Amino acid sequence: MRRSRSAPTSLRYELRSGEQLDALAFAPRLSGLRLDGPRRSLHRDLYLDTPDESLRRRGVTCRFRIGVSGENMLSLRVRPVGSEDGLRVESAISSGETAKALAEDSEVTRRLRAIVDPSLLQSRFELEVERLTRVGIRDLLRRPGIELHFDRVTIRRGAVARTFHTMCGHVRRGGDAPLRRLAGTLEGEYQLQPLDGDPCDHARLLMRWARDDPQRTSATSSDEMPRAFLAGPTELPELLNAELSLLAFQRRVLALAEDQSTPLYARLRFLGIVTSNLDELYMVRMPALRRGAIQPGERDVREPDGLNATERLLLVERELTSILAAQSRCVKVCLQAAQGAGIRLVAWDALDRSSQELLRSRCRDEIQPGLTPLAMTLSPGHPLPHLPHLALSLAVVFRSSPDAEPHLAEFELPRDVARLVDVPGQSGSRIAIEDVLRHNLDLLYSHSHVDGAWLFRVTRAGELALDEANADDLLGAVAQATERRPFNPAVRVEVERSMPRFVGDLVLENLRRDALTTGSDEVVEAVQVVDGLLDPRCLAELQINDAPGLEYEPLASPFEAGCSLMEQMRARDMLVHHPFEPFDGTVVRFLREAALCPPVDEPATPPPLQVDLSRVRQIFSEDPFELADDLIVINDRIDLVVEGE
Repeated sequence: MRRSRSAPTSLRYELRSGEQLDALAFAPRLSGLRLDGPRRSLHRDLYLDTPDESLRRRGVTCRFRIGVSGENMLSLRVRPVGSEDGLRVESAISSGETAKALAEDSEVTRRLRAIVDPSLLQSRFELEVERLTRVGIRDLLRRPGIELHFDRVTIRRGAVARTFHTMCGHVRRGGDAPLRRLAGTLEGEYQLQPLDGDPCDHARLLMRWARDDPQRTSATSSDEMPRAFLAGPTELPELLNAELSLLAFQRRVLALAEDQSTPLYARLRFLGIVTSNLDELYMVRMPALRRGAIQPGERDVREPDGLNATERLLLVERELTSILAAQSRCVKVCLQAAQGAGIRLVAWDALDRSSQELLRSRCRDEIQPGLTPLAMTLSPGHPLPHLPHLALSLAVVFRSSPDAEPHLAEFELPRDVARLVDVPGQSGSRIAIEDVLRHNLDLLYSHSHVDGAWLFRVTRAGELALDEANADDLLGAVAQATERRPFNPAVRVEVERSMPRFVGDLVLENLRRDALTTGSDEVVEAVQVVDGLLDPRCLAELQINDAPGLEYEPLASPFEAGCSLMEQMRARDMLVHHPFEPFDGTVVRFLREAALCPPVDEPATPPPLQVDLSRVRQIFSEDPFELADDLIVINDRIDLVVEGE
């Protein structure tokens, strides 16, 4: 929503994909609204400014809209610095040429002349818009009450093109209650993030990061990945390979978390185990799978499981997508169960004023001093920030003023502070530290306007590149490779569902350029959108209630404390199960008692060897060398017992 909370007359959201745009644009109803069918139209928006961007620096936006049916419109928006409201003027223009449009006598051109010479204006940005329009809540005169626009926006620069999707709504007449209900549905059910500013702001930021690669389109997200699976195998092979076998194991671990008969705390731990195991799979297995799928010599070779490299990668990606979706659903169910046990993970907006003030004070005194924001810019002389492996980071979009050009920065969440923070005055309540930080970013950007902040996490490959030829020894080569491993190429980028598409694109572009500096051609082509909590391993921190039934009952040891373990084993067979049984109380105790057992401590002396001395003398006199074959050495000595002497 626009920041006018009291009377919102318009809203704007960025959509995650073209599929989501179609789903909303063709939905029979949205939030109970009666809407007409979508009407398609095309137009181009030219954003005009002087070569030195004089209008933008003054908070003025001039847009020339050219419609395919000759409906041309010149608009001017003047927004004072520090204000989110302002003046907006529109004028219908007969000509479709920029110079002629600026030469026409209209209210917009008259106001422009008071600011700048219109003849100096030129197109600084051009957007191609394919729009679907729906209107609803008509009155008795069949006049629309609200109007919704669903736009596919394409921006071009030379051979480079970027496409993003937006939705906007306007109140044409009547109250704003329907628009408020629609906003609640979009933000709650669809988890969409409101956008501030014009689409030109986001397009400008995208093009600043664009590479001159005509083959590359805008980065995809994990929401669009199932379309690629349509060309792959639809069933698992009869003979599972290593990766699919590992994923089948993750299914079994996740099933324990989904089982409602499993104690709650154990379910939360199982969710964390699944996350850790999937991290390891991405680090160790995915780089080789992706390389095999793109190398001509390997991608068509079929292994014993009957799959080639491409099919294998598609199956693994499909299984991963399914497991992650099931894990997100399980997290929601477990958090609901935790609320029933008096354990709550709350959001910032759900806190009262006093709790917010106390958390803000803690953020200012304990958390904020340890943060180091890094600008994600491609300007010469500014190095790209290194995105750490498996670290949770916030991507922040901010402006020096509401009308200034947006900038992107990131900072890593502090690792010396618990991910889930206690809520002051609310027993059993926790709040995620990223939620506290995103609502107190004015402490970091006190003189800037923050558009939003979104959580993401980067997973890097775990391979060790050993340089044995140039190393003094193998140990030195391993040590050097271990030091370089944190700078391995990224293999996955997880983002919050609410993160705007263009922010995810910018994070990916940062990683691509980071890979180029290290000479690697392995890049991440899509972000992985996560529903709900990112990295749920922190849920193990919710163990703050000692109520019965929340944890497994401790296993009783099968061995009695006051009785010898040897005597108990003589009485009956004993079975221990590790790691559930204590190792010290079973195996270590067994070894200790065995070592102190008297028969073991005093080994028996072997009986002396009986030798007939006369026979020895006889053999020795005949052939001394045969005597060695008849002597037996026991414990390095021979006891001779002379018989008859």
